[in-house]
Amino acid sequence: WKGKRVLLRLAADVGTSDNSTGDWAAWSNPRLETPFPILTHRIGSAEEQPAQIPGPHGVSDTQLQTVFSSSGKHITKAVLHFQAIGVEGPPSYPISVTLNGRPAGTLPPVHGDESVGRWDDGELVLPTEVLTALRRWNAVEFSNPAGDSYKVRNVWLECETTLGTISSWITRTMQSQPPSWRYAAGERVAEGMPIRYDLLFAPTPDATPVE
Repeated sequence: WKGKRVLLRLAADVGTSDNSTGDWAAWSNPRLETPFPILTHRIGSAEEQPAQIPGPHGVSDTQLQTVFSSSGKHITKAVLHFQAIGVEGPPSYPISVTLNGRPAGTLPPVHGDESVGRWDDGELVLPTEVLTALRRWNAVEFSNPAGDSYKVRNVWLECETTLGTISSWITRTMQSQPPSWRYAAGERVAEGMPIRYDLLFAPTPDATPVE
């Protein structure tokens, strides 16, 4: 189908009697998968905000290939950046972080103000032992076993490397937990489920500040 326009349809078969009583059909979160992760773009109206924007540190594809060709040996430090409201932090409400399935620490308190919608910036310096787990495409998960009420957005990775500082694309998607929280917004994640972000390092020659 490469290079072709494809129309996908969902059909509900009502049978030979053409009786649709009790029949229904729905799609939930349709997606296309490729053998390897790739960055995609969506063109929308000016009012829409993109789900991902370039990070503040431009980097070439050649640099990325060098940095990630040796299992993280070129990476000397990594910081997870995010914006949040309602993160109380340990000891009462620890939110643990994993990077590609490996423990990466606990979110610090980032309170913000839910009553006025004020977001605060937060950052987590990743432990040295997980630097080798960094890839061009990274899965970051926040686990909330104590049931804190919080929301998060603008998540990205910043890495200091032997070739300079690089950053992933910024994933702007807002996610909240629990869904019943009065100030929940964006994607509402069920209690007991982790909040997940996929963070991609891709060529970004032009720096873009985080707003």
